[in-house]
Amino acid sequence: PYLSLLMVGAHGYPKREDSTLIFSLSDGGFVGDDSGIIKGYNYNVLSIDGYKDGGSIQGMFAVGSSGLYRRFDNEWERQYGCSGHFIKYSPNGIAWLSRSYWSCDFGGDMLFKSYDYGQNWVGVGVTMDDSLFEFPHFTSFAFNSKDTNIIYVANWNAIVKITDGGNSYPNPVVGYRTLVCNHNLSTVVIDPFDNNHLLAGGDHFQLYETTNAGDTWQLITAVDSGNNITDLEIRETNLCKVYISTSKNGVYQLTLPNAGFRMKLSYMSGWNLFSLPLKPRDPYQPKLLPSVISKAFS
Repeated sequence: PYLSLLMVGAHGYPKREDSTLIFSLSDGGFVGDDSGIIKGYNYNVLSIDGYKDGGSIQGMFAVGSSGLYRRFDNEWERQYGCSGHFIKYSPNGIAWLSRSYWSCDFGGDMLFKSYDYGQNWVGVGVTMDDSLFEFPHFTSFAFNSKDTNIIYVANWNAIVKITDGGNSYPNPVVGYRTLVCNHNLSTVVIDPFDNNHLLAGGDHFQLYETTNAGDTWQLITAVDSGNNITDLEIRETNLCKVYISTSKNGVYQLTLPNAGFRMKLSYMSGWNLFSLPLKPRDPYQPKLLPSVISKAFS
């Protein structure tokens, strides 16, 4: 079966002896899971992601100013001594992590990846000293589902496109900067329907769009100096909408520019039964299913 999961983070003013809570949503509403190990004033969770297998989540990661924690059973365990900004699983099952520069011996933000669900991590050869990254802070990753060697990294005021999957440190990573702007970029997301279509957002409610895999970007929202974009998501169940989380006015819903009619189909080898939920402009079968090898039965 399919699993619908929503994860939420919140910033508060905890007492010094409190632990950080991680909330999950169930039929009974949001329930706080006391990690019991992230203690201290201003110890926060900055990013949460899960490892999926067959559509269901098998394990969870949480990363923040107090370190990296993993949960595969019923308890959280600390996996990495260094604090971090962002963690995310790529479509090929590799976990990616940005480590905070102030707590690392080598003195700089670095990107790491793990092939064994967070047990071991290896640097991908990118530091703040490399010409690709002008500022030492990585805030978001986006992965091309059709080519896992292509990774987009939001890096303070730039989007960097890595094109070789991230070689092991200290080998150089092949990539280039695709967007450079004069404000902080907090998030980058790839359209699940079109891997050449990306959105990036950050301070002052500035939302950028590219339709050619990052070669050129356009600003598509009006500047709002009093509000910042903190996260973006395009759901596969509603491919014409982008959801925009903000620091001031909650979550916005925006119809994607030039999205038109889009439908994402998944099918198996052999015969498949389809029902179109909407009336397309051109119902001709080769237009709807260009990769099939036979005519439609009916």
